[in-house]
Amino acid sequence: MGGLYVSTHVVLNRRYPSWDGAGRAATLPWATFLSFVQSVSLLLVVIAWAVAQSAMDKVCIADKRAKSECVTLSTAFTIALVNVFLSLFVFGLWRVSHKWLEAKASGALMDSFILAAKTGLTHTYDLDEALAIIAGRADLDALGTDGRNALHWAAALNRSAVVHVLLKKGAHISRSDKDGWTPLHWASRMGNPDVVRLLVKHGADVNAKDPWGTTPLMLSVLGKSKTSTMCLLELGAHINARNVFGQTVLMMCAQEDAEMHAFVVLLVNANATLRLRDSQGMNVLHYAAGAGLKNIAATLLECCTPAELGQLNKFGDSPLHEARLRQRKTTAAILEGNPNGMAEASSEDEESDEYELRSDVSDSSDSGDERTW
Repeated sequence: MGGLYVSTHVVLNRRYPSWDGAGRAATLPWATFLSFVQSVSLLLVVIAWAVAQSAMDKVCIADKRAKSECVTLSTAFTIALVNVFLSLFVFGLWRVSHKWLEAKASGALMDSFILAAKTGLTHTYDLDEALAIIAGRADLDALGTDGRNALHWAAALNRSAVVHVLLKKGAHISRSDKDGWTPLHWASRMGNPDVVRLLVKHGADVNAKDPWGTTPLMLSVLGKSKTSTMCLLELGAHINARNVFGQTVLMMCAQEDAEMHAFVVLLVNANATLRLRDSQGMNVLHYAAGAGLKNIAATLLECCTPAELGQLNKFGDSPLHEARLRQRKTTAAILEGNPNGMAEASSEDEESDEYELRSDVSDSSDSGDERTW
């Protein structure tokens, strides 16, 4: 009866009563398992009934109250054997249904669908077929085993046509994967400004953060995509947003590598603030000094104030002390204002002249973005 009761609630999609009064959702595996238990119980009842009936018949025949047994042992064993096979069948059905629901919950059943958005567009003749699969899919937001849905993969692999169809069909634009990345995070990391614009146009949060506080702008800069970075800034990305460590995107540039010089200039021209400090009390000059990136340090020195140059971190070190502590001699010479160090940094600058500091950028730390994050 328990299996029938729960099965009825599963079919009708109704909650059955619980002790806390809130009710519990009826699930197919639980109903099937109860049916299996019921079958095993029935098997035991049939065997007990056959044994009892056989003993009673023998007594009746001995007393000459009956001429033959009502239930023979062969009949009872036949019923028991049928019930055994029925129990095994119900148990197998429970196992299959349980595995199927587990696969659905984990997203394994969605992998074939997500594969259409991820790899089904390798050749142009597959485009229409893949789009047809996506357009006809009922559950566009189901997750794969990696925690990502079709929109995540389409954005990550620059499938702008697939992204467009998914958004038109109502795909959830801000769903996060297991790492907390939204489709916009992936599009920004891969540096596709067209997909970035498309996602933001349909309502994606341009300043969305993952559990570590990483924004799409940070990922775009770390991915070294200038066009995507400029696109995000144009769309309203907060240039001074911080992660959980208090780092801004400018700080990340200053500690990455020498190739980030162009991005430093780009961010400074966009009014990135130099005075902000991370959780250790370090500003962007501390990062450049510690990494020994002399070209970046020289650029930052042009637009910083004496107060920013003299800021101390939690350990009582200024940017100059940080450079000396890490034996960055050229960077230390630049921070001291040594002409030889400045000349060396200028002569070894491998960056193009595509990005140059604005003439008014020296006041950026005072007139820049005053918003608090």
